[in-house]
Amino acid sequence: WRSPAQVEAFAREALAGRPITVVEGEGRQLCGVSTLVTAVTALLQAEKPHPAYLCMDPEPITWEHVARTVVRAFHSTSAVEVVPREDPQPVPRFSTALIEGLLGGPSNAEAELAAHVRELRGR
Repeated sequence: WRSPAQVEAFAREALAGRPITVVEGEGRQLCGVSTLVTAVTALLQAEKPHPAYLCMDPEPITWEHVARTVVRAFHSTSAVEVVPREDPQPVPRFSTALIEGLLGGPSNAEAELAAHVRELRGR
């Protein structure tokens, strides 16, 4: 799970104006820090919490989306090249039903991703 390193690699490529290659449909189900704080607060107040929760968004943020976010944030001329997946099986997804029940709905780490990319740009 090289997510932070992968985003930093995209930033290096964008700064250099080199193409960024990603695999179609692959990505990560992320959890923003604000969602994590909300979940921990809710768990501390819950009478009978479930023993384990997977705290993440229901839908993945694809590497293609991350790469395009980086290119835009860096005002780069880098092309994002999407190659087909070699494995025809669908990318596995974790169920987020328990955490959605605790939070009152699905989470979305898009804002945290954008903030992380802005922070990388400022380095």
